[in-house]
Formats: sequence, C-alpha cells, structure tokens
Amino acid sequence: MSDKTKTIVIRGTVDWCKLLGNARPHTGNAKYDKGPYWSIDVTPNDESRELLDTFGLTEKLREPNVDNPKEHRRETYLSLKVLENKSDGTKNKAPEVVDVRGKPWDQSVEIGNGTVADVKVRVVDYGKGVQKGCYLHAMRVLDLSEYEREQFAPLSEDDEYFAEPEANAEPVTKDPFDTDLDDDVPF
Repeated sequence: MSDKTKTIVIRGTVDWCKLLGNARPHTGNAKYDKGPYWSIDVTPNDESRELLDTFGLTEKLREPNVDNPKEHRRETYLSLKVLENKSDGTKNKAPEVVDVRGKPWDQSVEIGNGTVADVKVRVVDYGKGVQKGCYLHAMRVLDLSEYEREQFAPLSEDDEYFAEPEANAEPVTKDPFDTDLDDDVPF
C-alpha cells in the first residue's frame, strides 16, 4: 500500500446495512444512478471520530435528517458504499462480513439497525485541493441487533378489526359457491 493509502477501522453502530447477498439497485434519483451497490451507514464512537479527524475525514460525516419521523439517529454518520461494477466494467467483490471471531457471517442472519461493528475502510489521499476518498472494505459484527422483518404495522386500538388475539385466532372462511348474485336465467 502506498503512503497515500491507509487502512483504518471505525467502531460504531451501523444502520441500513445492505452488505449481504447481491448488490442492490439504485432506487433514488436517476441522476445519481451508478449501478447496483452494497452500502452501510456508520455512526462512529468517540475514539473513531477522533481517528476520522486525524485522517481529515470529518467532512465525510453526514447530518441526520431530524425532520424525518423514521430517522432515529441523532449524531453525524458516515455513509459508505461499494459499487458492483468498477469504472472499467470489471466486478467488485462484496465487502467481507465476519463475526466477532473472524468467521464468515451466516448470510441467513440479517443485520439490523443499532448493531455495533468494526468497519474497515481504505483512506486514499488524492492530493492537495481534492477531498480524500474513504472506501468500505469489510465489517466485523461485534454486537448484533438482528433485523426483524415486520410484514404489517400493528393495528391501532380504534381499528374495527382490533381485538384480543383469541377473538381473531380462527381464520374466516367463506364458501366460494355462496354468492348473493341473482343469476337465475329462465329457460
């Protein structure tokens, strides 16, 4: 590695972890679409914030959108992504994800918001007047907050179908041949 490239490890909580499986397609503004990618947001701890400052990367930290009701972050964070395709058309490998012992991550266990992890990044100094590059390399999960998929939002108590679980335990079945249509045809 040249003296312009350094590898550092940032410890913090991760959000919106999309490192497992295939790269995801871009879903935002088409103007910024560079193809499918893997991504993660990291809220660095205090020591890692000092490390980012030492390497001149504090300008890479983003402010949370506190006006968004779904935004739970209150501190600045680092948003990292790896494009599936390099600029020359060759494929990038997905960032490596390992457990606390360094073993490959079980791909069936999804990583949820609030997971504590070490995130290894490559810092590239492009020279005076140009912002440094910060590139995601790998992640080590330290304290998992497993992602729980919620199929439906809970019903509110004022919903007409809200009831005690026992009352809604039996599925409602309807005879498919029982219709209220008046389809008698005289012959």
